[in-house]
Amino acid sequence: LRPGAAVCTAFFSYYASLVESDTPMQIVMPVVSGAILYWMVNLRPDATSFFLFLGFYILTFQAGSAIGICISCGVSNIAVVLTVGPMVSVVFTLFCGYFANTDSIP
Repeated sequence: LRPGAAVCTAFFSYYASLVESDTPMQIVMPVVSGAILYWMVNLRPDATSFFLFLGFYILTFQAGSAIGICISCGVSNIAVVLTVGPMVSVVFTLFCGYFANTDSIP
């Protein structure tokens, strides 16, 4: 039984409390993995670049997690969630710029 499916819990309050309670772990995990990844890949060895990378890494991690939570809160059937999730991911992948022609980039 999912707690978000209860009638007494509104969508926004459930979503906001879930995001707020997960935020500390969503900051610790990217900081640890980002610190290991940054030095393993041998990126620029200065503090400004490192903290800029970590900031973007944390924001990307939280955005992906928030999209997943939002989809799971908005749909009550697990089969529909498993169908909608990859469709949303494909749309984001198509428009993120990986498939852009390098000649059209200014």
